[in-house]
Amino acid sequence: MDNKKSNKSDHEVDLRGFEDFIESIPSEQKSLPSGPKKNDNGFEHFTFLSNDGARLEKLKVLFNEKLPFSSKFDQSKKLITDQLEEISILKERLYSTSDRAGSPYRKSISDIFNSYFNKK
Repeated sequence: MDNKKSNKSDHEVDLRGFEDFIESIPSEQKSLPSGPKKNDNGFEHFTFLSNDGARLEKLKVLFNEKLPFSSKFDQSKKLITDQLEEISILKERLYSTSDRAGSPYRKSISDIFNSYFNKK
């Protein structure tokens, strides 16, 4: 019992010291900083400029090397026909799956039609 009381009193003393420490800090420093300081943004500018330089280099490579190749060997018609075939295959699979006799889709549609047309 005496150990518990002494532990509580020690804990309260520790908290009191912590409260005194918090109260001694000026109110401007209690909150987190709201952003970078105005004088400390040189590094951000450098990072932005280096990232932008890398982006511009990639655009230069795209315009100079890859676009002329794609204009000489156009694949857009082939890609469009491949995509249309894939869409038709997916539609067929979707319709065959949803048009089964006991499918949830058919059950929902029949419930809707029955509730609308079978009014009593």
